[in-house]
Amino acid sequence: MPPETIPPETRPPGPSSTDDAPRGWRWLCLCLAAAATASGVVLEVWPWMVDDAFISLRYAQRLVEGHGLTWTDTADGVAQRVEGYSNLLWVLGTAGLAELGVDYVRAARLLGGLSSLGTLAVLTFGLRWRTAALPAVVALATTTSFAVWTVGGLETPMAMLWNAVALVALQRAHERADAPATRARWRWLGGAALALLVWTRPDGPLWAAFAGAAVLLTDPPPRASRLAGWLAAAARRLLPVALPPLAALAAQLTFRKLYYDDWVPNTGHVKAATSAQSLIAGWHYLLSGCHALRALLLPAALGAVLAVARRGAGPAAWLALLATPIWSLYVVAVGGDPLPSNRMLMPLLAPLCVLGGFGLHRLAGTGRVGAAAAVLLGVGCACLARYDGARGTDDARQQLSQWEWEGEAIGEQFVSAFGARRPLLAVDAAGGLPFFTGFPSIDMLGLCDRTIATAPPAPAEYGFFAGHSHGDGTYVLDRRPDLVLFGRAAGEPLPAWYGGLQMELDERFLRDYRLVLFETGPVALRTGPRDNLRVNARVRLAGRLGYDVTQATIDVPPWLLGSYHQQMALRVKGPDQPKPGDEDFAAWAAALEQGMAWFAAPGVIAVFDHRRDSYVAEVQRPGEHIVTLLDLPEGDYEVAVEGLAEGASASVRRVDGSNDAELVVSVPAAATLPMHVTKLTLRRR
Repeated sequence: MPPETIPPETRPPGPSSTDDAPRGWRWLCLCLAAAATASGVVLEVWPWMVDDAFISLRYAQRLVEGHGLTWTDTADGVAQRVEGYSNLLWVLGTAGLAELGVDYVRAARLLGGLSSLGTLAVLTFGLRWRTAALPAVVALATTTSFAVWTVGGLETPMAMLWNAVALVALQRAHERADAPATRARWRWLGGAALALLVWTRPDGPLWAAFAGAAVLLTDPPPRASRLAGWLAAAARRLLPVALPPLAALAAQLTFRKLYYDDWVPNTGHVKAATSAQSLIAGWHYLLSGCHALRALLLPAALGAVLAVARRGAGPAAWLALLATPIWSLYVVAVGGDPLPSNRMLMPLLAPLCVLGGFGLHRLAGTGRVGAAAAVLLGVGCACLARYDGARGTDDARQQLSQWEWEGEAIGEQFVSAFGARRPLLAVDAAGGLPFFTGFPSIDMLGLCDRTIATAPPAPAEYGFFAGHSHGDGTYVLDRRPDLVLFGRAAGEPLPAWYGGLQMELDERFLRDYRLVLFETGPVALRTGPRDNLRVNARVRLAGRLGYDVTQATIDVPPWLLGSYHQQMALRVKGPDQPKPGDEDFAAWAAALEQGMAWFAAPGVIAVFDHRRDSYVAEVQRPGEHIVTLLDLPEGDYEVAVEGLAEGASASVRRVDGSNDAELVVSVPAAATLPMHVTKLTLRRR
């Protein structure tokens, strides 16, 4: 409908509208919003950074170093091409800042901060709102989720910025129906923002579809006697909005197919799954997000009612009306996301803010009482967001984990101790530890590994956790990793995810690997000083961190002295766990009890020696401490041990019925402990 035929009370405010908030009030709003975000970051978030962010940073780092957009090398040193990121523009942005000399972590923080500030500025100055509507922006900035993902290290704030630019550009184009050239320029700007969104997130094309539908709803083509005429008019309206994102999508698909030989990012293979369990998990995820974001949802609900009940809402509000339910259904279908603070709902924040601002704008236009009510509602919602952030919550989905920076401290020590050996690292947490070590790595959850990503997901009886359902223990063991860490960066005593549970049932894993407890000693984490970090790592006996056999000697690294030999699978999850009444239940329960006792009071710990830049074995208990040597060549051996206490001895004994042998260090009760063993060597007689 042409603007001159729209009743004055419903006509969208134009460039000369006297309802437009003064610039001074807008600057005040922006300052308050920026201060609210900064206070949320300082009080509730800093120095947290999500572990997955280091996956993107590793891609950026390897790109800068000349290895291309890759995450790791193969066994023969060739870069392995797998698209384990889902944020191309973010990776390129951090790589660009790193080229300028900015530290990678600071580059991610800087991009996030600038993107969030840009979002607030675009929403504050881009929309023609009354002053009473501006608190909607402050409410957005005050939500904990906005602060979390401002510094969380992933592309979320950048995607929100492009979304905000598209919303504002389409709204401004709608308001310039009297100036076709200006209107076209605004729409082209919206299309360009959507193109950047396509390169920032794989779901960007969906937002381009929302934008196109909003344009047709608010500027429908005139009725024509022929369908061809109507389609031509619709195409003219959609061309500026749709062509840039379509071109961006075509370019990225071409690059992806040529470079990675795939049509979808590898993360899509891991996360794209719908089942009854994922629907239940997704529903709870959505409920959690609705409660956490209620300060935005309240004014947005008002805006939705007024947009439907009255005409003249414009494409920004209609885009929000279309996107919110459809995107919510998508989140439910995929089961949500394992990351905290509603990351999968973050794309809705800018549309919800626009919808809330529209509601406050309309309410303020009903008179003095309405204006006062709009101000009270907006300020109240901002205060509610601050209250929700400060009060804490029992909802695990809204809590920040505390282990991410452990990967930095552990990684630095591993580089000092093992850097020259270049071990192959297999991890569940594919972010911090691989990034800070730079070691060739296997992502056992499959985000950065196509074989695991395309393997069948875990059966339903294993449970569902978004992004953690894929695994292939046989494939991982075929690659013979030297160091395996289940769970978080510091590792867990027992595996929890499908691939690790498969490995635990494989005879090769039980024979070839030993659990070693590494301790860092006092470390300065970014979250504060820690007296010690204990690392639960499986070490391959004959690998790069295992013993080294030459013609004359066998060198045994001291960290193997305290290694725990898991005699049978100790899994505590899944359908293969023995149950009372099973034939092997008694043996399994005894092995589990023995293993837990060892975890609680190990006799030997591998502690980091800063003088040697390596780990040494700290013997804490008397008795026999054993290192298994697989397929030890026949012959007699003498054992030399550096750091052996008085009265302690070392010897080699054969294992009956096999070619294996045991290196035994015997420590009498009278020995002075702790004893630090720095080197073990076997020499042929």
